Amino acid sequence: MPRRRRWTPVRGTGSRVYDPVERLLLGAADLPGRLVAGALRRAGLRPPAPPIDLASVRQVLVLRLDRIGDVIMSLPALADLRAAVPQARIRLAVGRWSAEVARTAPVDEVLVWSAPWVGRSAEGAGGLAELARRAGALRHDRVDLAFDLQGDVRAALLLRLTGARHRVGYANTGGGWLLTHVVPLDETLSWVEQNRRAVAAAVGPRDEPRVDLLTAEEREFGRRLVTDLGLASRRPLVGLHPSGGRTIKQWDLGRWAEVAARLAREFQATIVLTGSEADRPLAHALPHRPAEPAGDDGARRRAGPVPFARHGHDARRLRARHAVGDRLRPLRSPPLLLGRHWSVRQPPCRRAGRAVVLAVQPHPQAARGVRGRLPAGVPAPGGGGRRAPRVGTDPARGRTLRGPGAFAGLKTLVVVGSAAAARRCAGRPPTDTVLVAWGDEAAAALRASAAAFRSASDYLSRETLDAIDETAIAWTKAWGARPMRDGRSVRELLVWKGTSLWWFAELFLHHSTPGPRYVRLVEGFFCILEAERPDEVEADGLAEEEEVLLARACTVQRILFHGRRQPRAWPLRLRTARVRLRARLDLVKCAATAGKSGLAGSPPRPPGDPRALVLFLSHAAFWRRRRDPETDERAEYEHYFDRLLPEVEAQPDLRSFVLAVGPRAAFRRRGVPERLAEWSRLPGEAGPYVHVNRFTTPRVLGEVRRAAGEARQTWRDLRRCPGMSEAFSHRGVGFADLAGPGLAGTLLLQLPWAVRSYEEMAEALQATRPAVVCLYAESSGWGRAALAACRAAAVPTVAVQHGILYPAYYSYRHGADEADCPRPDRTAVFGESARKILVELGHYAPESLVVTGSPKFDELLAAAARWDRPAIRRRLDVTDAERLVVVASRHRSIRETHASIGSAFPALVRAVESLPGVKALVKPHPAEREDAYQADLRSAGASRVRVMPPGADLMELLHAADALVTVESLSAVEALVLGRPVVVLNMPTHLRELVAAGAALGVAAGADPTPALRGALFDEAVRRGLEQSRQRYVRYVAQGVDGAATTRIVALLRQTAARRGVVGLGA
Repeated sequence: MPRRRRWTPVRGTGSRVYDPVERLLLGAADLPGRLVAGALRRAGLRPPAPPIDLASVRQVLVLRLDRIGDVIMSLPALADLRAAVPQARIRLAVGRWSAEVARTAPVDEVLVWSAPWVGRSAEGAGGLAELARRAGALRHDRVDLAFDLQGDVRAALLLRLTGARHRVGYANTGGGWLLTHVVPLDETLSWVEQNRRAVAAAVGPRDEPRVDLLTAEEREFGRRLVTDLGLASRRPLVGLHPSGGRTIKQWDLGRWAEVAARLAREFQATIVLTGSEADRPLAHALPHRPAEPAGDDGARRRAGPVPFARHGHDARRLRARHAVGDRLRPLRSPPLLLGRHWSVRQPPCRRAGRAVVLAVQPHPQAARGVRGRLPAGVPAPGGGGRRAPRVGTDPARGRTLRGPGAFAGLKTLVVVGSAAAARRCAGRPPTDTVLVAWGDEAAAALRASAAAFRSASDYLSRETLDAIDETAIAWTKAWGARPMRDGRSVRELLVWKGTSLWWFAELFLHHSTPGPRYVRLVEGFFCILEAERPDEVEADGLAEEEEVLLARACTVQRILFHGRRQPRAWPLRLRTARVRLRARLDLVKCAATAGKSGLAGSPPRPPGDPRALVLFLSHAAFWRRRRDPETDERAEYEHYFDRLLPEVEAQPDLRSFVLAVGPRAAFRRRGVPERLAEWSRLPGEAGPYVHVNRFTTPRVLGEVRRAAGEARQTWRDLRRCPGMSEAFSHRGVGFADLAGPGLAGTLLLQLPWAVRSYEEMAEALQATRPAVVCLYAESSGWGRAALAACRAAAVPTVAVQHGILYPAYYSYRHGADEADCPRPDRTAVFGESARKILVELGHYAPESLVVTGSPKFDELLAAAARWDRPAIRRRLDVTDAERLVVVASRHRSIRETHASIGSAFPALVRAVESLPGVKALVKPHPAEREDAYQADLRSAGASRVRVMPPGADLMELLHAADALVTVESLSAVEALVLGRPVVVLNMPTHLRELVAAGAALGVAAGADPTPALRGALFDEAVRRGLEQSRQRYVRYVAQGVDGAATTRIVALLRQTAARRGVVGLGA
């Protein structure tokens, strides 16, 4: 065939700029430069460019800012360039829309420069000023050689701004005066040849390179696809891609149809139309012309009919209606691009044998949540025009449902996420259909309808769940170490006064954003898909983000999916906007706190005393009031430092000072009145502690404002960073679009808060000048901020274990390379169990850990001798003949990695009501209200279960109890110290080690707790076994509770305070 003379769409010009107005403006802007450059050249003031010394080339830049097809056409040229300068660092600058395919290029780094003259702002295109800034930043790298393979004066200007010594490119739209080497544009060559010629003009010609964009897995998929079509033995097989991407580039569809007809007629070829999901309307608009074989009837028989198959299940319908022997095969379509959400235009029966095969290639970015674009001029599959009615459409949901027996032989997996969805799916035929209940609500509804189903928990064993938790932890750790900008990770980018703010960001990212949950969801979906291996998957009743992740997991697994594939954009944008507004409000709150602190005057300071000062850092919400059994008066005490504070004050060489953080009311019990009262009240002088807000000075406010500004700039840079889409992905499933609000919260909320906490602690240290700081919750955000401030001020620190440690406790997990994370100098742990976890999983230095036992456990035993148990039970309205069960747990977990009792509480209430002579008292968590428990009790009509106030003394209740029921709480170990049997619900939880040791009875999630309660309260054999295991476990976990824990911790404080060179010792 003759070579086409002109491939550019702009006739009569060498310009590839389609808009005539834009062409005129560019020409006008280019004219002065051309005139000045020509005058300088004629005057001899602009010498010719020197030859390029390839041996000295170290930095190379290539601009390919246009579309993905242009980038692909440049890959052979880039291979030539790599072969010519193997020692150089090659950077390829592409638009955001081409970043994925650019990563397959033989370059060292991909830069994302999204040009506004190529893409729209909705696609991530930036402004000219931003591009100029990025180009100017490369001057520091001293670029030796730069290429523009687009041929645009604006790209040539960017090359000039980089300061590159040699600038090579086309001048078809102007800008030749900005280049040192102008390559003539030959319109008779393909772009592959033209780009290779441009590179050869600078580095010399090279052998034909081999550029392979496909992996072995993708090639195998292609072979399977051809086999599924029944075309493996037919040759030739010709693919046509009719979409031009833009109206101005679109070829007439009638010509495409003529090409297909001639290929079928002259070469007996089978035609496959390719395209993305956005190209589907275009493919259906293509006329299906009959391909009449030339010659006699024998030739017609040899050519045979061109097979026809529509996408997805419509192909299966068409097979029954328009089948032509074995030549017609249904196409199992690539995932995500094919589904039932499009109109069905059935061809006439007489054309069934002459139509064209419609196949669609897998979208390389589909699994990562990148939206496809409709070509210009092609209506979206949901807008405009007449559409044929869908078959079996559910009008309430607007999607096609599979009818009974419609497509026999395919295994369909239906993931059911709600009770309503369960009722819709219960009547489906069991043949080739597997129903999976994603939650307890769906499982209960399916069970009530007597439908055959499996629960998601059936696929996830305890070992699998543990492995998934470890995967989520590893994902968060890897997120902080992944290069994001200029080869540096977030851990290296976010630094404040020598301390990486990543140590605060990781806590927010892991606990307060959905990223780790998405990782767990992906792992769960993969377990189900790999176990069932379905042909197709449907989702009904799932949350939007769960449905989207399931769709993308199916894409990776090459499974056809029917359901939502993209999240709605506006809720995500709204959530991000709320985060930004909240960040602004946090600055206002910090300013208000600084104002109130100034009005209240200087904060109280410890009096002058030669004794070493121990600064205790506590939480204001853990200061409570209790009744003294001897004086019957109510006094304030600190929940975790109850025994330490008076013991330190009793020492002749030590004194104490208490600094509190956080609100006085726990966050879940803070209503609007509590918040208003807190904000309207000036800080008082009296009280058992000084709040850290008293140290919010104008200096602290200035530092927080500066940190907030830096956080906003970092967020703007990172959210458009190409590495972000890779960071927010797992096993090929991307969720960067879903995680946008979480990224905003991590940077805009957590980082300024961390800086504020650090600076307030620094002010407090300067004012109090302690010899040693003692704290609990040292692995939390405030704890890490306090430790970082103490490290900067050279103040030694001692941490006291305050709760149960378990292997999946994220904030205590550190890699061997995380030694710079703020950690205390010494840590007092309950027993060998915690010490083993911190050494093996936290990489703590063994010499920094001291086994001291627990002061609270010692207090329990001491209090047991003082409290009058019969009197307490009478006050609680419990007789001697009755058995008392104390329930202590959270009704709703604070994060997804923690279990709660809410789902199991109704069954527990029924169990208590069914056991004669048993009463239960519910002790809500201090951070919760009792309303949620009360609602469950009212619905159950309970008469022997009562809810205590959140401030009730748990120790007093444990003394009076006959058994404790919990899910995840330190109260389980406290009950064991007192010799009370423990029942753990919703197993497996973080207390499974306790159950495995035989020290407690476990009840699986969803199981009836009645047998376990009966055994713990009435079965003497069970109680004896629990007692024996309890003694062994307490020795391992809490040093045997020998009553000396407080003495050991005080000695540790004295020893640590004696270190030289600290602030409190006269430095």
